[in-house]
Order: sequence, then C-alpha cells, then structure tokens
Amino acid sequence: MSLNQTKVINNLFELIDCIYSYEPNLMNYIMDFVFIPCINDNNGKYDYVRALSTSNTYSILKKSFYDNKKIKILLIDKNVKSIENEAFSHCSRLSTLTIPNTVEFIGEKTFISCTGLTDIIISSSLKSIEKGTFSSCHKLTSMVIPKSVTSIGNDSFSHCFSIKHIYISNSVRTIGDRAFVGCSGLTEIIIPISVSTIGDSAFLGCSGLTTIIIPFSITCINKCTFSYCSSLTTLSIPYSIITIGNYAFSGCTGLTTIDIPESVTTIGNFAFSQCTGLTTLKLPESLISIEYYAFYKCDNLGLKTKNELKRKGYQGPF
Repeated sequence: MSLNQTKVINNLFELIDCIYSYEPNLMNYIMDFVFIPCINDNNGKYDYVRALSTSNTYSILKKSFYDNKKIKILLIDKNVKSIENEAFSHCSRLSTLTIPNTVEFIGEKTFISCTGLTDIIISSSLKSIEKGTFSSCHKLTSMVIPKSVTSIGNDSFSHCFSIKHIYISNSVRTIGDRAFVGCSGLTEIIIPISVSTIGDSAFLGCSGLTTIIIPFSITCINKCTFSYCSSLTTLSIPYSIITIGNYAFSGCTGLTTIDIPESVTTIGNFAFSQCTGLTTLKLPESLISIEYYAFYKCDNLGLKTKNELKRKGYQGPF
C-alpha cells in the first residue's frame, strides 16, 4: 500500500490494526493523524490508545471508532480542534477520557453508549455540549461543565444512571430538552442565574433528586421539566415564573408543600398530577387559569385547599 493511495476512511481502527501488525514504521506518516494502540493485552484489546498528529490542526472524523470494543483509555493529542458526530459512540470498553483544551467542538452523540466510561476531563475551550454527546454513559458519576460552555443540548446526558453530581457553570444559557432525563442517581441540581431556558423533560425521571434551585432568570417551567422526580421534597418556585407547564411536576410524590408565587398566571394540564404526598398548597391571587387535571390524584389535599382551587376556577378532578 503506497502513501499516495491512503485515504481517510470511516473505520480507521481496522486500518490501524492492519498497519500496526504488518508495517509499524508507517504509523507516523499515514494521513494527517494516527492513533497508536499501546499495551496490547492477550485478547487483542488496547488498554491505552493515544491520538498523535503530524499536522498543526485536525479533526477526528465522524464514526471513526464507532462500536469499537478495544479502547479502554483514550488520550487525544493537543492539536485536535474538533471531534465529529459519533466518533467514539458505543465504545463500551472505554473507561477514561481526556479531552485537551484545544478541542472547541464535540459533535452529536460522540460518546453515546460508552457504557464503561467513568472519568472525563472536558476541554475548557468547548462552546457547547451537543445533542446526545454523553447519553447512556451508565457508569459516569460526576461532570463539571466548563465555563466556556454556553448551551447544554438535547439528550446530552440522558440516562446517565450513575451520575450524582453535575456542576453547571454560570456561563450556561440554555439547557435542552431531555438533557438529564433518567439521571436517577442525581441528588441535587443548582441551575445558575445565567440560564434563561430549561427544555421540555429536562429532568424527567431524576428520581433521586431531592433539591432543585430554580433561578430568577427562568419565566416558564416547561412541559414535563421535573416530572417523576419522586424524591423531591424541597421546591422553591421563584417570583419570575409566569407559567407552570403541562406535567411540569407530575409524579413528584415526595412533595408535601408547594408555595406558588404571585407572578404565576397559568398552571397547565396535569402540572401537579399524582403528587400524592401534597397536603399544603398556597395559591396566588395572580392566577388566571388552572387547567383541567392540574391536580389530578392529589388525594391528600385538604377540603379547604380543594375549595380554594375551585374558587380559582379549577374544574378538574382531584
């Protein structure tokens, strides 16, 4: 195989396996970048893979290592500027990942279903976390979002069951739909005041979450945002909130007391449905609309509270 004939292909690892086995001297010359497998165990798995560069800048291509079962530890060379969509998706043996500060872009689903991934160091130059980037990384336990990041995309950490701590820096402005859906190990989330939008179902099914701090920069709690956060016992709704959307807190069975501030004008369908532990509810005079089924199956609300809801125009069942 001549150097002139060498082309960039999607499944780079097969090429590297071949070259490393038969022509190891070519490794430093092929393409603009190479991945050198090191510490090869008896099963043909690479405990340590290092990305090296022979040019000033480069990208790791889309699906380059898709579904690769050999890589365990990955260090990426400092010349890397971007990692494209699904480059390391479904690398189930990958456990440790270091992304250097030169990386400014990581594509959609880049590390989705890296089910063995436990440790990540993220580039401090990253501008956004794209759709599904770390989705279904089941063993990931913590994450620090660097100060360079301004948006957390849809499904970005969805179904990371083991994640307990997320630090969101005050540079983040938007949290996408389903960003943390199903993160059942998450116990506390502090949303910084820089965030102006939290997407639909962003924290749905975070059943371990006990405390939520919602900043004054939020005006609407969207559909299903905190649904089925069944361990949630403390909820502070800020005076900036105007609308509580459909199913916003549905199934939050641990809530016993809710104080809805005077800023709120609308409570959506099923907003607090199945909050079976709810006994105390303070309603504001500002309320214009309480949608049907907003308090469906809130069985423990007292008669006085139910009468107050009816006085405010609620016509649905309890």
